[in-house]
Amino acid sequence: MSGAARYSWHRGAPPRPSGVSHTERRRGSMDVLTLARILLRRWYVVLPLLALAGAGAFLLYQRGSPVYSTSASLLFADPSMQSAEERGGQDATAAGVASPRVIAAVMQDSEVQQQILDGGGSPDYDVALGEDGVISVRAQAEDDSVAVRTVELVLDEVGAQMHQRQEEAGVPEDDRLAVEVLSSPGTARPSEEDEGEVLEYEASGTLQVLGDFGEGNPYAEPGFTFGVLREVATSDRRMLELREQVEGLTFNIDGEEAPIMRLSVSAEDPREVGEAYELVSAELSEELERRQEDIGVPAGNRMRLQELTEPGMVQEETDGLVRPLVTVAGLGVVVAVAMALLVDNVATALSRRRSHESWTTARTPATREPEPTGADRPSDAGDRPGHVPDSDTDSLEPASSRSTVPSNSHRN
Repeated sequence: MSGAARYSWHRGAPPRPSGVSHTERRRGSMDVLTLARILLRRWYVVLPLLALAGAGAFLLYQRGSPVYSTSASLLFADPSMQSAEERGGQDATAAGVASPRVIAAVMQDSEVQQQILDGGGSPDYDVALGEDGVISVRAQAEDDSVAVRTVELVLDEVGAQMHQRQEEAGVPEDDRLAVEVLSSPGTARPSEEDEGEVLEYEASGTLQVLGDFGEGNPYAEPGFTFGVLREVATSDRRMLELREQVEGLTFNIDGEEAPIMRLSVSAEDPREVGEAYELVSAELSEELERRQEDIGVPAGNRMRLQELTEPGMVQEETDGLVRPLVTVAGLGVVVAVAMALLVDNVATALSRRRSHESWTTARTPATREPEPTGADRPSDAGDRPGHVPDSDTDSLEPASSRSTVPSNSHRN
């Protein structure tokens, strides 16, 4: 059996087209590895499309209009929070002018933040109001000593603000509140927070509502007043006119921390943010005064808006462009992958077709020309290819009269 011929079942199969592995053809499915090979193989399709997507995202970022905003807070409080002159010479109460909620809001004032920065602290700090009037301070900085220094400066400023506000309001010295430090910063620990970039400019400030919580004035209720002011901010004719004057103007009233109400104003031009804030806050104050006057609330019992903190530094936010940029980048990736798969399928189909035609041609035997018969058949000598006649007579002499045997006339 050693001399027997060997046969292969794949001997008659056409050659596999280049660029398509046997595994890919056998599976007929797409996995991550197969997709990676296709993308690598069709890099000349993927790279230009990704470059176009990147260029489109860059142009969108360059042409995108940033949004700028500023914010402030309003505080509802009883008449004890008014100045001594407004109260007719009566003494104020410490709980009114120096409540923990008021002090926590005052610490967000831009002037206070600048004092912290000038003292060697970091502007990245938070003052939060906890239960039972406990004020917590948290600061972040690249240097641990700066973080500790920031907390110390903020705690000192809280005590100074509380003392100043009570003194200006005429609170008797024996009745003034004092600050007790429950825990002082020891060492700073690393922070794991990593806030993303924003693309909007924002400034913050706080307003204070001063007035009488007496009966007969529905605007003494913070929830009612907040709802009215929100309605005014969105539908009042003067507010709509202001929106038309300032490009991209939006504002929001947040009353979740009542009696403090935060007013946020945004615009596309950073130079118009501060002016827009002043216009909106002034319009809200006038509207609140008009509405109380219309229902007959005595002037001494009316709720008023008073600035608790001034608008802080304007900041830029990019939130408005994050979604379009991600959409453009994602769409570019999807198009690049789809085009790479399309080109690969077309190229594979053409390669398979050419390979099949080459295999078919190689397996088909060559076709021979039929031999001529009769008069078309070439003779043995004269008509043989390459034969040269000796003379004209020889070329004209029939083949049957020519012979190599000598005739009888020459024998003698």
